[in-house]
Amino acid sequence: MPASTPLPEGTPARGPEFVSPSRSAVRPLFGVLAGVVAIALCAIVFGPALEGDYVWDDVWLVEHNQNIIRADGIGRLLATDMWDSAHGKPSVCYHPVPMATLWLQARVTGLSLVAFRLGNLAVHLMCAVLLLVFLRRQGLGRTVATAAALFLLVHPSVTEPVLWVVGRQDSLAALCALGALLVWPDATSRRPLPRAAAAGLLCALAFLSKEPFVVVAVLLFARTVADRVPWRRALAWLAFPVAAVAATVMLRHALAIPSTAGGPVADFRVLATYATILWHYLAQLTAFDNGPAVVAFRPLPWPAVAAIYAALAAAIVPLARAARSGGRRAALALVGTTWFLVSLAPHVVSVPAFGVYGNRYAYFPLMGLLVVGAAAADGLGLHARPALRRLVLLAATLVVVVASARTAAEARAWHDDLSLSSHRLDPEDGFALQAHSSVILRRYGCQAALPELDRAVELAPQLGQAWHNLAGCLLTTGRFDKAVVAATRALALQPNDPGAEYNLGAALVFAGHISRGIAHLETAARLSPGHVLTARLLAGLRASPVSAAAPTTSAPPPQR
Repeated sequence: MPASTPLPEGTPARGPEFVSPSRSAVRPLFGVLAGVVAIALCAIVFGPALEGDYVWDDVWLVEHNQNIIRADGIGRLLATDMWDSAHGKPSVCYHPVPMATLWLQARVTGLSLVAFRLGNLAVHLMCAVLLLVFLRRQGLGRTVATAAALFLLVHPSVTEPVLWVVGRQDSLAALCALGALLVWPDATSRRPLPRAAAAGLLCALAFLSKEPFVVVAVLLFARTVADRVPWRRALAWLAFPVAAVAATVMLRHALAIPSTAGGPVADFRVLATYATILWHYLAQLTAFDNGPAVVAFRPLPWPAVAAIYAALAAAIVPLARAARSGGRRAALALVGTTWFLVSLAPHVVSVPAFGVYGNRYAYFPLMGLLVVGAAAADGLGLHARPALRRLVLLAATLVVVVASARTAAEARAWHDDLSLSSHRLDPEDGFALQAHSSVILRRYGCQAALPELDRAVELAPQLGQAWHNLAGCLLTTGRFDKAVVAATRALALQPNDPGAEYNLGAALVFAGHISRGIAHLETAARLSPGHVLTARLLAGLRASPVSAAAPTTSAPPPQR
């Protein structure tokens, strides 16, 4: 209707069928502008860091993984866990979805690190878009939803899933989880069962991208509760994601892939572990920080644990009451809180098992916190004066700029393994020193790595790999008696490890304890029949035990 044409009598000035021409023109313009800003931020923050070297597990799982390189490797990638497919050592990490995408991309781009990182960045950008769509569908304002998506795009904690090639498992799983939340039906949905079935399939794909995302079904349940869906309909819908997860577990079982690698005892220590993990990631995410590349896990004392649970109760109880009384934004904030809390729960197993935090673990919980913040900001914006809203928008813009600068600094550390292990290195953290010493060892050899290895085992005597590397370097530099001590500690911490058996056997032989050394070398040969160094040393001992056991620095190099 032209603007000059008078409205019929009794027609409201603004109704559901009336849209201001100026507003209808602004909406697509806002979307285009937001897209341009998002792409520009990605280019500025991550563009300079796309080039570099493969680091961490990318070396073994991508660069040297024949099943990624070979055109017929897809079968092995789909039928085995990712470590078994790379070098024949089984694990619980069955991630066929991200590994298949890497295989597909390798068919087009080869093993270009820049291309792989660009692929990760594209998945991350899609996650930001889906978060924006999810918040808009929950009734939040366009500006608030866009700000939340931009925060996700440039938060320092997203650096690892973007620049670590294998980190695609986190962003791809999060993308599937967001898709499940978007297609999940509510009380007003038409044909809810097909939507629930699609959400179930996406749950399975998230689980097949990374094991902790088994909790996506819990988030769908939280949405159902927040939407006040009658319980019979809710149970019918929830049968689909539960069945999908169960089918995935059965697939793992059929492929002989275990579903757990063990973890903390199910007692009160789990409460302390969970509270510590919550506190670590909450502090990291709210401070727009990422932390060092490696940080050791140390449980909080019980008074701090009790204070964390008390604070949680004080926040959740009034939020649940507000949601129950019909507060739409309170219900969304409760879903976001559940999102944050539940997505960190599986890491009570992984974090203590590895002894270190993973910065990538913050990726999906960050989205939950952004949902909480967006719901709160949208509610406050309804009652704020225009001047205050403009001030808040300016503050949000400054936060995005600061976060972008911090993330760009984090991204630069991913150029190579040395810059990454040196980034914000804590010299009093044994786990961080162990990671750094491994890089020094590969780059400069044992003589340069020995001081840091000595310090690492002093600070973290439970680190079997540090003792193992120390034993190998002592062997290489001809310090055989000390190598025996270090190799004995390594074997105690890593029983049935052929490399540890070899190091101890070689150390004993070159220290003059030939019969004891041969026993450990034979064990190493039995555990790893194809190990060349073991076979070579055993053959030399059988041919001439005296000359083979001569204490000289020309000993065969240890397995590291």
